[in-house]
Amino acid sequence: MKKLFALLALFPFLFSCTKDGETELPSSKKTLFYDKLDSIDPANWTSLAQVGTKKWFSASYSGNGYAQFSSYQSGQASNVAWLISKEIETKGETDVSLSFQTAQAFMKSVDNTISAYISTDYDGTNFQSASWIKLDAKIVTQSNETYTFVNSGLVNLSKYITKENTKIRVAFKAVGSGTISSQTATLQLDNIYVVSNY
Repeated sequence: MKKLFALLALFPFLFSCTKDGETELPSSKKTLFYDKLDSIDPANWTSLAQVGTKKWFSASYSGNGYAQFSSYQSGQASNVAWLISKEIETKGETDVSLSFQTAQAFMKSVDNTISAYISTDYDGTNFQSASWIKLDAKIVTQSNETYTFVNSGLVNLSKYITKENTKIRVAFKAVGSGTISSQTATLQLDNIYVVSNY
């Protein structure tokens, strides 16, 4: 068992258990945006490092692709990375919601985690000047089983959408540190849906 644990510790970037399609959405929902994140497609996502140089990157295990982040061996005191969706049009839609999955391994600190955001004014270039609202969603914690994706549930986006601002972007922020040993967790993201009622 000790040998197995040591082997896993050497390869924190290779494993994840939950496969695509395990997010369950009501049949009454209309899909406005979906990405199963087999790879980070530049047509769908902007990946940037706000602090440090670490970014979200594409990873896979046992045929399942996902986005992954870790500050492991970055050597940087702080790493903050964002994965920002393309513009999603919600005009005329009702009860718009977000759903996604997150997983972790080696998570030891609440300061080393993922959070979800929405913006209605990001133009694709001026990240710092855009308004980013943190969403209340179920995110994986260190109490969850490692390398097992946790469903966020349906996160209500409609309260942030107005008649004047129907174009939205959702984003996922990952935070870690390469110099604090408790903040080098492997963080994973998969199966991003934005849906509305038919």
